[in-house]
Amino acid sequence: CELYAGGKYESASDYEFSLGLNGLGLCATQYSSEWMDAEICRDGFIYKLHFEKGENKGGLHKSWRKTHSGTYIRFKPDTEVFTDLSIPPQQIADKLQALALLIPGMTSIFRHETASGIEETAFCYPKGITDYMLEQNMGRETSPVYFSELTAEGQDRYNRPRYAAGVKTAICFAKDAGFVKCCHNLKDLTHCGTHCDEAIHSITQRLEWILGCRLSEEILLKHLQLVIITTSEITDWANGARTGLQSIFIRDLTQDTIGDDFHHFVKQNKTFLNDLFTK
Repeated sequence: CELYAGGKYESASDYEFSLGLNGLGLCATQYSSEWMDAEICRDGFIYKLHFEKGENKGGLHKSWRKTHSGTYIRFKPDTEVFTDLSIPPQQIADKLQALALLIPGMTSIFRHETASGIEETAFCYPKGITDYMLEQNMGRETSPVYFSELTAEGQDRYNRPRYAAGVKTAICFAKDAGFVKCCHNLKDLTHCGTHCDEAIHSITQRLEWILGCRLSEEILLKHLQLVIITTSEITDWANGARTGLQSIFIRDLTQDTIGDDFHHFVKQNKTFLNDLFTK
């Protein structure tokens, strides 16, 4: 019946087909599609499944094929489910770009069919968000990119469960080209969250201390380029739309990525930053 997350195929009372993908999202897509074809390669075998209106047709087809492991899924959104299928191409491209950022070295390819043919955009960042920063600043005078990465296990309060989390922070300064980008577990955070607010506060304090000047948040954000990529097993969302975080442990872990190393980074680039913020 349904496709669920997992590493192998099993047959049980609650599910039939198990794939190494996001189970909830895949299952939802399955039932909102006019049709869906899934092709899964693993352990020297290829498995094929066909669904119509969410229901499997023809069962599971298994055959021997020596090939790389991977999953290939094609589907057509059901017009009885969706009243508007005009999904902005940039929205899909942004999701694929975020995926490439989270998995350094992986290539995400977006092919967009237009009246003039297929337009193809590839996203690949061998060094992750550091390469992303450099891509955004091609031909622009900037500071070097500061990068810090931490993983740890902790909890939001003493009576809350412990969980593993990871934070990647990249910081760059460019004249009149500031931006802030936050992603959590493959999701773009349009409202970022408390971890981002505290990171900006820490950056401001470090700059004011070393440069000896007062900085408003407006001036800082005009020149600050900040990317924060977070992952966690448990997430405390700031709002029902899940567009911002308020996890205390993730906030503290993000703070730790802007510590003594960032202090040295500011000192090493003091001349450039003085020209940027004091003139």
